[in-house]
Amino acid sequence: MSETSRCRSSATISFRVGHEDAEILEKMFFPVFNRFDLGNLPNWHAYMRTLINNQSAPPFSVQTLPDSTPENVGRAIEVREMSRTTYGRRKDIVDSEIAESLKGPRGRGREGEA
Repeated sequence: MSETSRCRSSATISFRVGHEDAEILEKMFFPVFNRFDLGNLPNWHAYMRTLINNQSAPPFSVQTLPDSTPENVGRAIEVREMSRTTYGRRKDIVDSEIAESLKGPRGRGREGEA
């Protein structure tokens, strides 16, 4: 979680987050919700804290609604293909780069072996 996203605000909402972010957010939602709650929220649920009449209200849970836009399978295929064309690389090249990076500095092995 970046420093910029942790600024002071009058409302904070959190959907399910990873372990590291849950540790940071726990301070904002404790004692009502803890890091385990933040990491185990079901889909469409969130925890929120806000100001009411300029007073901090206790954190509470909310349930959102799933997007009701019909799924467009054709568009999903288009997006994946565009991503593959723009960012995709041949597997053998990527494997070679990974193997080279594992050799460490100056072509030495992980343990400093030549």
